[in-house]
Amino acid sequence: MFEELKKLTNSCRQFNFRAEESSTGARIGGKAPEGIRPKTILPTTRYFCTIPFDLSEASVFISLDDAVFDPMYRRKLLEESCPLVVIHSQKPRGLGVEWSSEMLPNKLVFDNTLVDHRSEEDVVPRHKIGGYPCWHDTSESLTSDALKLLDTGWLHFVQFGFPSRRDSSIKADWPFGEDMFHIFVRERLNEIEYMYAWA
Repeated sequence: MFEELKKLTNSCRQFNFRAEESSTGARIGGKAPEGIRPKTILPTTRYFCTIPFDLSEASVFISLDDAVFDPMYRRKLLEESCPLVVIHSQKPRGLGVEWSSEMLPNKLVFDNTLVDHRSEEDVVPRHKIGGYPCWHDTSESLTSDALKLLDTGWLHFVQFGFPSRRDSSIKADWPFGEDMFHIFVRERLNEIEYMYAWA
């Protein structure tokens, strides 16, 4: 996972949602991978997506708690609490409905790798892995803090934006409103750390 993300420091892989209930591979919505659960479970915890890498997959769970998504948390880098990332071997969707997403199951379809830039004016993809973050409604401090993360060993894992006309319908409310949602990751002392932001 980390070696693949390091190759995307100045580039990114754009993706979109396709209305196809894929049981394996890159996917969003629907049921969580078989036997995979986050380390912290709240009543509001729901499966969000799975992104595959060469030898593993990263599944993201989110907790749609009003306290977590209170406006006071917007435009800030936060330590992992809402997005719960689980790195695991390749798994198909499970059969149980526990933690199932309210969104319809969609396949994530990746395009070719694109050159990415630190300037937001040059950043086009709404959904991508790697590259540099762009925002819907940011602040100078958040933009600066995010770039400082990348300059100190953190990697931009994934960015999700509000679904566009290029995306198939998820038939549910988008969890992050009109904001862009980001997860950053780094490996430190044999442990994986995450930070996230939405704006």
